[in-house]
Amino acid sequence: MWTSLRYLGSYCRNLSAFLILTSLAWVEIAHADPSAAVRETARSLMDRGHERMKKNETAAALADFQGADALVGVPPTGVAVGQALEQLGRLVEARDKYLSVSRVPLKPSDPAQFRAAQALADKLQTALAARIPSIQFDVSGLPATVVPTVKLDGELVLATTLTLPQKVDPGKHRVTGNATGYTDISIELAVAEVETKTAALVFIALPKALVSTPVVKHAVPAPVPAAEKNGFLPFFWAGMGVTVVGVAAGSVTGVMSLGAASDAKANCTGNACPESERDTIDKSLLLAHVSTGSFALGGLGLAVLAFGLYDSGLFGGAKAKEAAFTVKPVVGPGSFALVGSF
Repeated sequence: MWTSLRYLGSYCRNLSAFLILTSLAWVEIAHADPSAAVRETARSLMDRGHERMKKNETAAALADFQGADALVGVPPTGVAVGQALEQLGRLVEARDKYLSVSRVPLKPSDPAQFRAAQALADKLQTALAARIPSIQFDVSGLPATVVPTVKLDGELVLATTLTLPQKVDPGKHRVTGNATGYTDISIELAVAEVETKTAALVFIALPKALVSTPVVKHAVPAPVPAAEKNGFLPFFWAGMGVTVVGVAAGSVTGVMSLGAASDAKANCTGNACPESERDTIDKSLLLAHVSTGSFALGGLGLAVLAFGLYDSGLFGGAKAKEAAFTVKPVVGPGSFALVGSF
């Protein structure tokens, strides 16, 4: 009780001194960079903030002070923000603000009131440092190789700082901890000014049956048809090429043979032909033989093509390969046939 009253009396004395400094500082604030309109807005916000502080409307006053500080950013406005934060119990933020004000570099032309505000900020941060409470973690139940995940008010605590006291504002705080294979921990504790409180994190191993092992799911690739894996198989493409060449060559030479035979018959009587047509007749016979051979080659290519399709597994898959499959080309004069059995 006496401690709180002492802090309250000290706060009132500092506030009175600060109000005098603030009123004097506004006389010299014209040396700052902001325009006259901006400075006037900051003055009005500061005045309204002080009035609200007198009425214990601290949260509203803080908003006014922060607005003024954002506009001009001079030591008196920074001190006002820090004092409002301190009054709200936000000691960590208040001390941080005091420190930032005390470290602002000033120009030789800045008014003495700015330096006085900096000195006050340094005094306030020193006094406030002793009032900020701490939470200390006491971790047990874990082997040295297991590092728990600990959070303070939802914010992760670095593993390297788990053994160090964590500075917090007075009031209630929540500490959580978890580690794989151990029970989760959640603790709520209240700390007062100056106090250092220990949060005991006692981890208890879970029964092995309750420890869930992460299941790693591997994507199973879809089966790729054999034809696709092998580029539709060499037999298919080779058979296709030979078939096309053979049929094309057989067709062309067949047409040429028929043309030569027709020319020869035009000069023959029945089966009797003059000696002058011998070359034409020989050419026709030669082209006929070439055509027949080409068609035979095309037939062979067609058989290879059919075997390639069968071997690809596209028609019946493995079951088709288990069945007997034979292909036999039959070539005759001017004709071609493919005989198969399954």
